[in-house]
Amino acid sequence: MQTNFGQYIFPSTIDWYGISAGVVFLRGCPVNCSDCQNPQLIRGDHFVSIDAIKNLIHDSKMIISGVVFSGGEPCMQIDSLIYLNDYCRKEGLKTYIHTSGIYPEYLKKIINKVDGVRLDYKPYEQFADNILAYNYAMKFIKSRDVVHEIKDYWISSVALRRNESLRGIYNTLNEDMNHILIVQGNERQESKTPSEMKEEFPGVWIYTREDGLRWNG
Repeated sequence: MQTNFGQYIFPSTIDWYGISAGVVFLRGCPVNCSDCQNPQLIRGDHFVSIDAIKNLIHDSKMIISGVVFSGGEPCMQIDSLIYLNDYCRKEGLKTYIHTSGIYPEYLKKIINKVDGVRLDYKPYEQFADNILAYNYAMKFIKSRDVVHEIKDYWISSVALRRNESLRGIYNTLNEDMNHILIVQGNERQESKTPSEMKEEFPGVWIYTREDGLRWNG
């Protein structure tokens, strides 16, 4: 089996809070956000054998306790994702997925095989037109229903200045308040300041470069 592979990094302590993890980045994503944090993984091909990725995970087992599948959009390569996830579980490693929610039908296939999911909401300002934004929103809602099937889930989004519609989704997720994570953008993005995030998003978790992960109660 060949997989369109981005990179593997380890150990990471920020991709799965509380876990020392290896992170498998898979290439490709149909969402194509204008402010993507990993633009180098959106397009292009770098196919490798799935055994090569397994070897990377195996060689890092001594210093990790879990594996995060990210991207790009990992559910875009659902067969490879399921195969690698099953391998990790057999090796005694916990598993976690970062997904945009664009593939609720694929997320449904793997949700009961993983220990956690981070569902990253993309505000409509990230899309080239309103039709794309609407189609994504409908899929995101279905994916939100899927992640409710497990205990360890986050619904996250990045607080950029032009993402004003983020306030709308924040106001509709009352049942998920303890699972919402608002993340400050990276240095190259026009992100909101920690003080702005604290004022605008009370009652949820926020992650800033200044303070790390904090409950904004």
